[in-house]
Amino acid sequence: MFLSTAYTKISSASSISILFVVILITYWASVAVYRLFLHPLAKFPGPKRAAVTHLYEIAWDYFGDGAYLFEIEKMHKKYGLKRLYPIVNLANMIYEGPIVRVNPLELSISDPDFYAELYVTGNVRRTEAFPHFGDGMDFNDHDLHRRRRKPMEPFFSRQGVTRMDPKLSELVITLAGRLQEYKGTGKVIRLDHVFSALAGDVINNICIDDPPTSFLHDPDFNPHW
Repeated sequence: MFLSTAYTKISSASSISILFVVILITYWASVAVYRLFLHPLAKFPGPKRAAVTHLYEIAWDYFGDGAYLFEIEKMHKKYGLKRLYPIVNLANMIYEGPIVRVNPLELSISDPDFYAELYVTGNVRRTEAFPHFGDGMDFNDHDLHRRRRKPMEPFFSRQGVTRMDPKLSELVITLAGRLQEYKGTGKVIRLDHVFSALAGDVINNICIDDPPTSFLHDPDFNPHW
């Protein structure tokens, strides 16, 4: 009786595991089909592996020491031209444009003239590319985003940034002085902590006229920040 019950439980667990694997495979297969044939970017040239999954890009960046940008350059050379047969001369080659699909959601455009097309100042409204929560820091509605952005614009204008120059220069001088303290000590400095502290002090001074704390003056550049 005990063996029968144990076998039933194992069989049930195996069935659930098999069902889970089947569902997972079906899901990823449907995602692959959608990205290859039905996605809005499916019409753009590029390697199929890059179109199906982000793992292709991740593998190049992780195992290839961040060399995916060079692979993208090769993609432009490979997929930028489409040959028509029979080929007689270069006049029989049609230029499709310097656009390749580098992952399921992104394109690489090797054309400086396209900058003006992408960053327009007219009434073109960009659609959202990624799903998001209802309560967040991003806005789908362009007009709402413009109203929320308006009060902050003076702080990031050329005049606003120039007005902060003296304070920013003071922070850089402070940073240089802190680094001099380590000269000849043989102590290792974590530069990510250093620049995080600098960024934190810059933000503090932009948001608060006279901030009470300074990350740059922390003995270890406030690593928890």
